[in-house]
Amino acid sequence: GKPEPDSRSVTIHALMTSQSVTGAYTFVLTPGDDTRTDVHATLFFRNPVSCVGIAPMSSMFWFGEASQNRFGDFRPEVHDSDGLLVAPDAETRLWRPLTNPPELWRTDFDAPPGFAGFGLLQRDRELRDYEDLEALYNLRPSIWVQPVGKWPAGKVRLVEIPTNSEYGDNIVAFWMPDAPFPTMSPVDMHWTLNWTMSPSFGGPQGWVRSTRQETAHAAEGKTTYVIDFDGASLGSIPADQEITTDVVTNAPASLESQHVYRNEHDGSVRLVLSVSAPPGSPECELRARLSSGGKPLTETWVANWKP
Repeated sequence: GKPEPDSRSVTIHALMTSQSVTGAYTFVLTPGDDTRTDVHATLFFRNPVSCVGIAPMSSMFWFGEASQNRFGDFRPEVHDSDGLLVAPDAETRLWRPLTNPPELWRTDFDAPPGFAGFGLLQRDRELRDYEDLEALYNLRPSIWVQPVGKWPAGKVRLVEIPTNSEYGDNIVAFWMPDAPFPTMSPVDMHWTLNWTMSPSFGGPQGWVRSTRQETAHAAEGKTTYVIDFDGASLGSIPADQEITTDVVTNAPASLESQHVYRNEHDGSVRLVLSVSAPPGSPECELRARLSSGGKPLTETWVANWKP
């Protein structure tokens, strides 16, 4: 029904049906500086479904600071989101910068029971990041999914689709259960969607501001990643405090070198990683974070590198 004049939220009910599943949704939308949508879904599966996407979202990533191809465009970056943030537990945050891949990519992140959430975030917030006076990509909101109740074990899946333009969503993210939902019995799922300008959601204080990649020696199976951690988020770290790195590379990738630099101009911390693998090797996952005194200072940066 129509909300009362003094109502702070709007409630929307929706029915859905298909060959494999039917159900009902309730959306409670509360606008504000941060807009919140509470979603409650009751689903009935008529037959087993191997891939079910819960709390799906889509976005657009054409190119960014790490992209080698800018398609002849004058702008430095063009995207609605620049990364996927995954919280497998209350203390850990995984940051996966988005790409416009040469072919369709699927990347899964473990989401055990009680995982804290996931979302597609826009962290580049300056107009100069895009130099676009019409689309204003610097004002695009981030979206964060927070599960309500204890979801079963599952995965957060990121799907990146190649695109030659900015005019269609080519990024998809959703949660999917490890075990198929039962048939002919109700499945209740509850979550909240947070539409916000925030760059982080809990976890360690430091977050990744930018990722760049050097591919001058790609033919030799080598690459270098330059990862900048936001200075404001690390502002409480004393200048003389020792910072260490935690770097993990999956075979056949190997770590050639790593260096940490403090940027005295803005307080950020730069991590430079050089890795190698035999040319033509399968895709390798790389992970890195900053620590001090045995405790994480930052979220964990994640990249999928194809030598």
